[in-house]
Formats: sequence, structure tokens, C-alpha cells
Amino acid sequence: MNDIAATLSIRQPQASKHLRVLKEVGLVSVRGSGQQRLYRLNAEGLKPIHDWMMTFNRFQEEIFDQLDDSLKPIQTTSSGIP
Repeated sequence: MNDIAATLSIRQPQASKHLRVLKEVGLVSVRGSGQQRLYRLNAEGLKPIHDWMMTFNRFQEEIFDQLDDSLKPIQTTSSGIP
């Protein structure tokens, strides 16, 4: 837990709270090993989130393509290329 908190630059109680929530929703599993708790990511549980985020990714790509098309006249004018 302390390693996770240090890596994320947060306090141990914050890391503990986040890991507890992730465990409750099935995104991580935990097992004890002596004094340590070892956490394992359930990547399959992240798939619905990934799929949902990909819809925004496609939208974002369209917006950037439109922005690129809008900026082309300005780019060619400022670079001195007609």
C-alpha cells in the first residue's frame, strides 16, 4: 500500500480508500502475503470503461480533423507557401 501511495504521490489513507472502492466493484483483487497485501488488476473489468471511452476517442479524432482542415489555410499563409 505504501508503495502505491508513494508512486501516486498520495497519502496512504487515500490509496487505501481508492483500493477498497476498486475491490468493491471488482476491478482489483487482493491477497495477503505476510504483512503485505498484494493487489491484482482485473483488466476484464475495465473493458466496459474502455469501450465507452473509445466513443469519445472517435469524436475527438473528428474534432481534430476538422480543426486541422480549418488551420490549413492559416498554416500555408504563415509559412510563405501559397
